[in-house]
Amino acid sequence: MPLGPEPALDLWVGDHAGIDSSATYAMLHGPRRDIAAGIRVTSREVYGGLIPWLAFNEAGFCWLQATGQASGESPVPDLFGWASKYRSTAGVHDGASACFLMRPPDAPIPAEQASDPLPFELFVRGFGDDAPTRRVLERVGAWEARGRPGTEGLRIRAYPIGVEHGPLPDEIVVPKRWNRLVLDWPGQAGRRASAPR
Repeated sequence: MPLGPEPALDLWVGDHAGIDSSATYAMLHGPRRDIAAGIRVTSREVYGGLIPWLAFNEAGFCWLQATGQASGESPVPDLFGWASKYRSTAGVHDGASACFLMRPPDAPIPAEQASDPLPFELFVRGFGDDAPTRRVLERVGAWEARGRPGTEGLRIRAYPIGVEHGPLPDEIVVPKRWNRLVLDWPGQAGRRASAPR
């Protein structure tokens, strides 16, 4: 979904219903709040762990991206990027409000994202009301409590809504509209905790 008059500013969403591109563009240029998530992460942990975690658990999961020379002046919060080439981040958009993952507000984005192994303090930037921000902060806390699970070793099974499945203690059940996804990490220790809500 292209946003506003800026070239190459796009919002990627699973379902465009209820999301107005002009209103979203205005929101991204309006008041914002930056809140520390209370953890330090690496880019790899975010991309291969936290982002899939949010995508599985949030119906409004989205991706915001600006490309080209003007990407540094775009309203996209700094999470991933490369100077004068692109800037992107993941977040949640509920139609009226949104929030996005980011680095600390005063931290410049690395010159080359691929060579960024250093941990940074994770922040969430919120626009509109606080509901998406609160949910994402809760999701971050649940991801941390489960030992920061990622895609490595992840097994996903899909069960139709009418099919019974009693989850084991180390499984996460993610309800969707037409089915339930059951996630686990066979053979990996430290993944046992209560399922996210």
